[in-house]
Amino acid sequence: MMNKKINKRIIVFLTVFVMMMTFFTVIAKAEDEYTIQVDVTLNVVTVFQNGEPIKAMTCSTGSATPRSGTYRTSDKYEWRTLIGGVSGQYATRITGQILFHSVPYTRYGDKSSLEYWEYDKLGSAASLGCVRLSVADAKWIYDNCPSGMSVTFTTSGSAPLGKPKTYKIADAPADVIGWDPTDPDENNPWLNNYQGVCFDADYYREKYEELSDYSDLDLRVHWITTGIKEGKQASEGFDVNYYKNANTDLKEEYGDDNYSYVSHYITTGAAEGREAVEAPHEYIKGKCQMPYKGEGGGYLIGVETYDNPNQSYMYEMLILDCTLLAQDKPAWIYTTGQCGVASGNALWTVWQPQYGYYWTLFRIYDKDGNMIDEACYGFANIY
Repeated sequence: MMNKKINKRIIVFLTVFVMMMTFFTVIAKAEDEYTIQVDVTLNVVTVFQNGEPIKAMTCSTGSATPRSGTYRTSDKYEWRTLIGGVSGQYATRITGQILFHSVPYTRYGDKSSLEYWEYDKLGSAASLGCVRLSVADAKWIYDNCPSGMSVTFTTSGSAPLGKPKTYKIADAPADVIGWDPTDPDENNPWLNNYQGVCFDADYYREKYEELSDYSDLDLRVHWITTGIKEGKQASEGFDVNYYKNANTDLKEEYGDDNYSYVSHYITTGAAEGREAVEAPHEYIKGKCQMPYKGEGGGYLIGVETYDNPNQSYMYEMLILDCTLLAQDKPAWIYTTGQCGVASGNALWTVWQPQYGYYWTLFRIYDKDGNMIDEACYGFANIY
């Protein structure tokens, strides 16, 4: 009887010992592998691996976030209900009610219900006390950092890897705004809409010098939130300005809504074989169609060739009134005729159109009178 009691005590002791050793092994592993520093002043999370900083994350802390101290993570939740009736993705408990988690969603489990106005606050204090992150960053901690990992809070204003860029998405179109741009879910419209042939990260980065240091994700978000509206070209095969002007039948429906033109080309226009980018010209280098602020006003219309050997080229501009064309009336309303230029390689004229939509046809002739190039561009006099 005595031996049985001793054996039970030994078993209990060994069980407790193994559990404790497992716990301390997890802690030791966490300490060896990853540690995290949260700078509440900068709103930056820095991940260290074996003491070396390897990853920086922009975050939002709050009034109840610890300002100092070291804690060890415990529970993890793919989705977690938060204070205020909202929910977060990829939550990792730091201490008490303080967690790492994504920017809140209004509906539990619904990735399309992101509080986008809160997302735009990443990088500044905005939470009640938790450490808010983008989905990608919250998921990285959820996936890579084991329970027992140490998290240190500081107000030192120090982030060894600096503070990463943040995205402002409040001006994004309605069909993407409810999702976190960094969410790797295959259904994320940030990864699918307004792209296809319309977006090429490498092309976009190389075309615009100010975007040269942007990551592919930075570029995708910039294109959708800013670039489309500004009429920037993000791929060799699609130019939203050209598509808008080349497809006048879409003007009445879409007006100047560039998002609609991009969406139309991806869903319909490409299959219909619509032109989406200007074909390169051998002789015509460029054109100008812009409001003229000089005496009399009107529009400044011009065409430029790559060269003009011995001033031998003849230039011609013709203007088509799209409103008259739609009414089946004579629509070619203006022409310069064939004109030579005494110097340079461009012809300019000032024209005063009525309110409406127009096409300008530019033609170039060689010294023998043969047409060697032509290009047609649309423009709108809506001022």
